[in-house]
Amino acid sequence: MDHPQRAAGIAIALVPLVFGVSCGPRDDIAPLYPAEGKVFYEMKPAFRAIVWLHAIDATNSKTPKPHGRVDKDGNFRLGTYKTDDGAPAGKYRVLISWNAEVKSGDVDGESLLPSRYQSLEKSGLPIVEIKEGNNQLAPFYLTR
Repeated sequence: MDHPQRAAGIAIALVPLVFGVSCGPRDDIAPLYPAEGKVFYEMKPAFRAIVWLHAIDATNSKTPKPHGRVDKDGNFRLGTYKTDDGAPAGKYRVLISWNAEVKSGDVDGESLLPSRYQSLEKSGLPIVEIKEGNNQLAPFYLTR
């Protein structure tokens, strides 16, 4: 086997090793726990609102932000890396965003909630804690 063929053979042999290392399980990702709750605005389900959790002890802006979309009955389930995969254990501040649907374009529709619900300092929403096991969060009752 000449030199170029040997180099190609080595490169092909290394592909699974590199791919396995880059796509395998990561030790730096905290375990996730199922978490769900409900959101109501003026006592009606906040259909399509998004609940965002911001870790109180976040070390940087890349700290994951678990979130979940509210269904037609007011229910949501949190996901961190994938839909409904849960959230890491910890204490979180809650933000809720809810915009009107837009027919076209990629601009957000008009906000359907008072702006305070999108502010960590002004939301007035309770701090939530995610623990090991299944987590049922207290319902969020939003008002004008």
